Amino acid sequence: MNGCFVLDAVRTPRARAKPRGGALAGIHPQELFAQILRALERRGSVNPAEVDDVVVGCVSQVGDQGSNIGRCAVLAAGWPHAVPAVSLDRLCGSGLQAVHFGAGAIAAGAADLIVAGGVESMSRVPMGADGGGLDGNNLLLRAEVPQIPQGISADLIATIEGYKREHLDAVGLRSQRGAARAMSEARFARSLAPVVHPDTGVVLLDRDDTPRPATTEADLASLPPAFAALGSAVAGVHGETLDQLAERGLSGGRLRHLHTAGTSSGIADGAAAVVLASES
Repeated sequence: MNGCFVLDAVRTPRARAKPRGGALAGIHPQELFAQILRALERRGSVNPAEVDDVVVGCVSQVGDQGSNIGRCAVLAAGWPHAVPAVSLDRLCGSGLQAVHFGAGAIAAGAADLIVAGGVESMSRVPMGADGGGLDGNNLLLRAEVPQIPQGISADLIATIEGYKREHLDAVGLRSQRGAARAMSEARFARSLAPVVHPDTGVVLLDRDDTPRPATTEADLASLPPAFAALGSAVAGVHGETLDQLAERGLSGGRLRHLHTAGTSSGIADGAAAVVLASES
């Protein structure tokens, strides 16, 4: 097995996803990843002509994010047409899986230089945009293996483990404070590449706007459960709600909805990539 080295890592700032008014909502997701590729080239960490492959994770590969977004981003970046690219979907782990695939190819001796990462414009391609739900609308599969959305699954785990709402809120508050400190100390400065308007060159976003540094304990305590309404939706083939399906794992207990918008992952736009290389 060959060694694999990370030569550089670059990402856009994360922007709150809003179809109207989001800082990056007007930028095509191909362009988001293309700007990361150009940033890597400007930094001198990669010569595009030497890249063996570009591997891109993307969850919702429909509409603006369809048609092999990785390959289109390579072309949009002005990289040589001979540079190949592939897009993959492992849901929330897509970008990380892209890095694993790239590292595996280098470790196996199949490549020497790979750019791997991910992109998502949730402003333009929201969750569920592919229409497949959790099971591709396959009722036979749903009857055999009913699947539970991530947020309700998190509530189920918290219920099973005996967490209280205040425990989760404390984690959310610590996360916000940590993010605020990291930003104030410029901990992310080396990896951030500002996003510019592709026509005018005007900087659209140069720092994350997803953290909420003014968040207080009282703010978090006032938020309603994020997934209670979703839990009441009918999803089972026999008319069960998502909560009822989840409660199969509770041995007769009741699911408690404990997570809020303050203790859930953000809805964001952005792109990121690393340069992976063999020792040679």
